[in-house]
Order: sequence, then C-alpha cells, then structure tokens
Amino acid sequence: MTTLVLVRHGESEWNARGLLTGWGDPGLTTRGIRQAADAGRRLAGAGIRIDRAHASALRRAGDTARHLLGAAGCPSTPVQSHWQLNERHLGALEGLSKDELRRQWDRDERRRWRDDPLALPPPLDPGDRRLPRHDPRYRHVPPGELPNGESRRQAEVRVLGVLHAVLAGAAPAAAVLVVSHQGPLRAILEHLGHTPAGAPASVPNGEPFVIGLAEGWDCCPLAGGGREADRGTISVTA
Repeated sequence: MTTLVLVRHGESEWNARGLLTGWGDPGLTTRGIRQAADAGRRLAGAGIRIDRAHASALRRAGDTARHLLGAAGCPSTPVQSHWQLNERHLGALEGLSKDELRRQWDRDERRRWRDDPLALPPPLDPGDRRLPRHDPRYRHVPPGELPNGESRRQAEVRVLGVLHAVLAGAAPAAAVLVVSHQGPLRAILEHLGHTPAGAPASVPNGEPFVIGLAEGWDCCPLAGGGREADRGTISVTA
C-alpha cells in the first residue's frame, strides 16, 4: 500500500495579508515555517518516513516541503518540483485584497469565478510581466500550456494528471509527500473520495492528510476515521 501525505504549504506572506495569491510567489511567514516543521514532527511521531517528496514550483510549497522533511528526520530526501501542482492561476485577480476585489467587480461576477467550475477569471494584459512565460522556472513548458487565468476545472485536470504520474512512479510501499495549495489539494481529496464534491473548501495551512492507497488506487484509511481536532495528532481522512 502506498502512503500518500498531502500538505498545504505553511502560511505565506500573502495569506497573512489576505491577498489572492494564485501563481504569485510570496515566501513563508515565521508562522508558516513553524507549521511546516510541526507537520514534519507529527509525521515522524506517527512513524511515517517520507521516501519521495513533490511540491509545486512556487516557493511557499518547496520551502514547506524542505522544512517539513528536516523536522521529520528526512533532510536528504530530494524535493521534485512540478508546475502542474501550482495553485489555480487567477489571472488579473492575483495580488488583490478582498476589498479591492469587491470594489472592482460585482457580487455576481465574484460568485461565478468562485462557484462555477468552468468560469475563467479576467486575464492579465498580454504585456504583463507577471505572466508565467516571463518566469525562468517555466522556460521548459510549452508556452501554449502556461495559463493566463484558469477555471477551476482546468486547474483540476493538470493537478490530477501529475498526481497520477507521481503515484505511478512510486514503489508499492513508499510514503509519498505532496505539498501543494488549497485548490489542488481539494481536487485531489475529492478525486480520492475523501471530500464531498461541492462542499466549502477547507484545507488548513500545514495540516497533514495521510491516505493509504491500495492496489488499483482504491483508498482506505490508515487509522481511525475522520479528521482529529487535536493538533497533536495527524489528520487521517476516512
């Protein structure tokens, strides 16, 4: 059985300021670093040793993975970066505060971007330096694959595609860490049958979700049932 450990990055500087982040690349706050290390200690306390680690191409995810692995006693485990594990690209909405969002767009439009899985956010201008094609991290990606605003469904497709590739390459008894973002992790949990589709998104920063994947990728809980409220225990989805 493969052990899949899903972790949302620790609190970022933009999380702390209440800004919409998407593919924006803020670093972790001091609290975010603590959250990552705490997750690593809890995994070590549960006897889970990470064999393979994967993270999005965004700094907050890669840094979370490295702090987590160090605290878990696995500092030499390399972290493989995948741009497909990035958060949903929010186009021109990235970097806005909730107040700015409310001032610039009406409530119906905001709800549509949030609730309609096929709705696209407003794109960045073609010359905007924030476009991924200007970022050297994505120079190996065909320009036509890089988004300028994504629907929730588009982001889910790329995330689940790379998840399957990651798990297909894992040894049968491996413990695989995936550090990503709220939207991608929500899509993975729904895909694996651990979250009701359409329920409000709630993936806390730095909270480990440990899932046992039987042969054929059928999901079974490693222990117990449901999420534990005690922050001293690992959350195990049922």
